[in-house]
Amino acid sequence: MSPEENKSRVIRLIQEGINRGNESVIDELVAPTFSSEGEMAAAGSEGFKALAAAFRTAFPDGQLEIQDILAEGDKVITWAVFTGTHNGPLEGIPPTGKKVSVKDVDLYRLQDGKVVSMRAHFDQLGMMQQLGVLGGMAGKE
Repeated sequence: MSPEENKSRVIRLIQEGINRGNESVIDELVAPTFSSEGEMAAAGSEGFKALAAAFRTAFPDGQLEIQDILAEGDKVITWAVFTGTHNGPLEGIPPTGKKVSVKDVDLYRLQDGKVVSMRAHFDQLGMMQQLGVLGGMAGKE
């Protein structure tokens, strides 16, 4: 697939699979052998679905908005911002009702039209500070 086709697949995965929770799109676009590293570690398409579902539970209004996207060969990188209101449990943290805005940079690798790996950098520290569960700049970006 061309870099432009790979970009289109990643955009669709984010918009339909992650933001809208359409698991059939995740099944279509994420390989069963998928693996990720970084703050968003998951294995297989089922692991990807579980990770997306956990964020939808914690942030029912959550959205990952792509601000920039680049592709070369079999790789696609996104610079995005995740926003949402913490209205559900998250890794043992009860709902706070606080809004977050968190930077997210991901490097996807695709093979035969499916995402086979991802390196994620999600600002978990910033999110925890905004939720008020860590000291420092709580409520700030």
